[in-house]
Amino acid sequence: MNQEMTTDDVTHSLASIASDQQLADQGDDLVQSWLNADVGFAAVAPVLRFMEAHADWDFGTPGPLVHFVERFHGQGYDHEVIASVERQPTKHTLWMLNRLINGERAGSARARLLGVLSAAATAPNAGPDAAEAARQFHALHVSAS
Repeated sequence: MNQEMTTDDVTHSLASIASDQQLADQGDDLVQSWLNADVGFAAVAPVLRFMEAHADWDFGTPGPLVHFVERFHGQGYDHEVIASVERQPTKHTLWMLNRLINGERAGSARARLLGVLSAAATAPNAGPDAAEAARQFHALHVSAS
């Protein structure tokens, strides 16, 4: 992240759309402003925390925020998604975890991701929708094995 925009700035810019009904449109504009400001990997955690705080929101399929943070795949993005799911699983962050699982071929790394997914299904802080999403994603991977 450049010196002009801090993680607090990212958090504040996310908060500015927190009441907006047009999240997809505002998300596109927000992400474009981050790209213009050369916002980097440090924005990933604030974006995931925003998703955790708004677990019932539709962020798109996958949506501009996901497209933005997935740019940092291979740069620690996967660790941030795991931390987010362990902290507060949501349908959207579990979907992001599932996307990581789908792209992982290494047995031990894949097993680690599947373990996180399985734990989310019974996590005490997982809402009913998140727990159900975790079970459904896990079942897909078990049946494919």
